[in-house]
Amino acid sequence: KAKNCSDNYSKESEIYLRRSVKLNPYNIEYWNTLGECCWKKQSYQDSKECFLTAINITKNVDSYCHLSMLIKLMKTTNNNNSNNNKTTKTTSTTNNNNTNNNNTNSTTSDIILNDDNYITTNESIIELSIQYAKLAIECDIYSSKAWYICGNAYTAKYFNNSIDINDISKAMNCYKRAEENEQNGQKIVPKGPTGQTGRIVYINPDLYYN
Repeated sequence: KAKNCSDNYSKESEIYLRRSVKLNPYNIEYWNTLGECCWKKQSYQDSKECFLTAINITKNVDSYCHLSMLIKLMKTTNNNNSNNNKTTKTTSTTNNNNTNNNNTNSTTSDIILNDDNYITTNESIIELSIQYAKLAIECDIYSSKAWYICGNAYTAKYFNNSIDINDISKAMNCYKRAEENEQNGQKIVPKGPTGQTGRIVYINPDLYYN
């Protein structure tokens, strides 16, 4: 876990984490950390499976929040790969030609969600992201992180799909709840040796500076 603290992917960290989940396959922290490691590796499907495994063990805020963010990233990645494949493919067998025709007829916002096995639109992806965020809130209604992720999902819906002022209102309400929960759980740095007054340390600066 310590080796996974870096923003960059660590192969050594992945090896240790995979050993950990084999030794204790019911530890959701191990699965979530392994999912984060695979995310840095850009193995997004493996990452998603780690978070889903953790949820199957125990529903938890971190797994749902990660999934809410990850599926939007997978959508973007799959769209780019789909566009590249359409550009490079020229000839194939009859079955491949039929597949290519289907790909040509679909829009660039269509992707396949492997866990649901159906083609869905960009709008459906955002809705699923919102649902994952809501499930995170259900796990812990006082989680500032869950409310913040839900606010981001509604913001993404506004700019990508709806342009509906209600979605921005919902996002702002989520951010407000995140801020309230964070202030209620704020940390005060103890007074130093000089007797200076302790200061407030906020966990998520995005709520205050973005």
